[in-house]
Amino acid sequence: MKFNWKALVAVAVIAAAIIWAATTVPGRSYEGTELDFSVGGGLIKVTNPSDSPVPVSLASSSPGTFSVFSDTEGIAGRSSSQGSGRSANQLYEFEVPPGESEFTILRGADISFVSNSETPLSIDIQPLNPTDTRNRLLTAGLIVAVALFYLSYANGHRWISAARRQKARDKETAREEESQNFQRMFSGMKSKGNEEPPETP
Repeated sequence: MKFNWKALVAVAVIAAAIIWAATTVPGRSYEGTELDFSVGGGLIKVTNPSDSPVPVSLASSSPGTFSVFSDTEGIAGRSSSQGSGRSANQLYEFEVPPGESEFTILRGADISFVSNSETPLSIDIQPLNPTDTRNRLLTAGLIVAVALFYLSYANGHRWISAARRQKARDKETAREEESQNFQRMFSGMKSKGNEEPPETP
């Protein structure tokens, strides 16, 4: 029996699309001190439990600048270049005020959130904005649909024939049950008609 490598590739594509969507769309959470993790271009919520601002920074190894948008005063701004040549990177430093604050990173790539403060921070990240989330889910769904169609095509759409046969069997079974019910009902009516009337005293 010949091994179907094309079908295996289609299954691998389906698995990769599902994993890609499942690992990039859901949000992530971090908590503690000495934080250093990558962030995307979605919404970032930071909770500062102390009564004082906490200095943090956003760093990128990419030479392109990025911007930070926020309704919280003192957070919005743009990164600046650090170093020169191939070692150049982008850095933006600001302070997180007490309580909750939110910001979004516009443009940029490979950006990390860094906090060296002893104050523990809680960070919730939605790595993609709503539009990118919807587009990524639609893309993953389209990839899965195309791969499933290819699998069906490669197997001669056998599941369609099987579904049609099953549907025909179901219809035949329903007709048979209906016929049997009718026969039982007719036999019951016939037996009642053959019963002798009771004698009058």
